[in-house]
Parts: sequence; C-alpha cells; structure tokens
Amino acid sequence: MRRVDGVDEQVYRRLVGAMRRRRNALGKAVRSLAVVRPTRMAGALTSGFFEIEPQPYPVKIFTNVVDALRWLGRPDACLIAELHALRAELSARPRASGPEVTPFATT
Repeated sequence: MRRVDGVDEQVYRRLVGAMRRRRNALGKAVRSLAVVRPTRMAGALTSGFFEIEPQPYPVKIFTNVVDALRWLGRPDACLIAELHALRAELSARPRASGPEVTPFATT
C-alpha cells in the first residue's frame, strides 16, 4: 500500500464490496493484519477503511514495515531485507494506473 498515491472512488467502493463479501472467509484464514499505510489522502483512506469496516481479526495500521512485522511477531532481519528488496524491485517498474489494473471483476 505504501506506493499508492491516490484512490479512485469507484475502485475504493469495489474494494469495500469485495472485503465485505469475503469477510467470513478472511476471518477463517487471517489471524491478524498489519497494514503499512501510504502517506497523504491514500493513507487516510486506508486507515479510515479499517475504522468503518471492522474485520473479524485484529488490524493495526503502521507507517513502516519494521514496526508492522514486529507487531506480527516476525521482526527477523532476513524477512525485512527480503521485503525491502521486493519493494525496490517493484519501484523500478512503471506505475500502473487506470481501470485496467483494478483487481476486481466488474460483473
């Protein structure tokens, strides 16, 4: 989520709908969720989403991956290094935008 610069309202509504539909299944599969939020408006939307849409598992919002992994009980340096490497790899790719990159089907 940290690379998110903005959120299209239609995409946000689709995300909310998908999370609501999958709430029970996610409750069985997820023990806890640490969210590393982006800055500015996208970060406010991310934080606000979890305040107005309670999840069936503990959710905590963070501003950095180290604190998030520590809260999950996974503060090991190897995992943190791997996540930083993945972020660097993704940062080198062109940023996606527009409706063609939304992960949810319209039907």
